[in-house]
Amino acid sequence: MINSTTGPALKNFPFYEDASVIYSAMRVFMTAFVGSYYSADSVVLADKEIQAWVKECNGAAKVIDFPAAIAKKDTLVDVLTHMVSISNDL
Repeated sequence: MINSTTGPALKNFPFYEDASVIYSAMRVFMTAFVGSYYSADSVVLADKEIQAWVKECNGAAKVIDFPAAIAKKDTLVDVLTHMVSISNDL
């Protein structure tokens, strides 16, 4: 729906507009949280629990669209922010 090349242009998209503010705030929090725990990308890559989680998600759990690797802080922030945003829908 966002930047769609088909269909009519949307004058506004209120749920997206409202949710994007909340999502941005969650991302700011997750960036600070991850940054307080991991000093560098190399520390994320060396975290055996994170890497085991990635392996499980891409293996037996068959999580759709899960990243093939989490080797950077930004990727971890993306995953955690996404998880928090979808958990709010429960």
